[in-house]
Amino acid sequence: MKGPGRLSREWIRDMRVAWLFLLAATVVLSGVTAASVWVYGGVAQAHALTSMGLGYEVTFTGTNATGVLGDAGTVTGTLRITVVNPSPRVLDFDSVSYKAWIEDLPAEAGLTNLGRTDQALVNETGTHLFYMAFYGSLEVSPVPIPAGGQSTLPLALNLTRVSGPAAFAALQNITAYAAAVRGSADGIPWTVWVQLGLPIEGVPTPDFAAPTYQFEVGRVVISGGVDLGG
Repeated sequence: MKGPGRLSREWIRDMRVAWLFLLAATVVLSGVTAASVWVYGGVAQAHALTSMGLGYEVTFTGTNATGVLGDAGTVTGTLRITVVNPSPRVLDFDSVSYKAWIEDLPAEAGLTNLGRTDQALVNETGTHLFYMAFYGSLEVSPVPIPAGGQSTLPLALNLTRVSGPAAFAALQNITAYAAAVRGSADGIPWTVWVQLGLPIEGVPTPDFAAPTYQFEVGRVVISGGVDLGG
């Protein structure tokens, strides 16, 4: 028969083993929890803190001396899209949606039968009419945006009489009017809007049948500029 002292020692030993097991399990669970917090905290930061800067320039080639766009000319919209990523997760440029409008001076002057639809922009100088000359969306080759860093994506959009006949004809009309009234077609105002899709590296892609929000978690969507609609 075992004495009370032996039972006490065995009980203490068993309790030590149980406490050590519990301590080890707690440490592992805490590590997993901390890792999950870091992972999803980084994803939340990517959504909340990522920002975009947008630079653009529109150039005309194939114009006459006063800037009127000729039939063989080209209109090039050059975008420089810079994304600042303060989060601990790497992002990627993936998809770009864009719109660009030129101020429709003939429409503002009250000319009729122009055959196009404009969008109104109201600011401190009054109400202005803008014609959407560029619009679309495209996928781009992935360009990494490092954690805690930034990257710039240059993008050139070309419009010709062949690629966009209606928009090209509108630009010919607008530049011809500006040249006739102002003496030059230079300096006609433009406004631009861009939206980006930025996948977050390391976030698993959900099953195609998953709820929409699961797809949204792994992808940052941000926009810049002024969207006039259309």
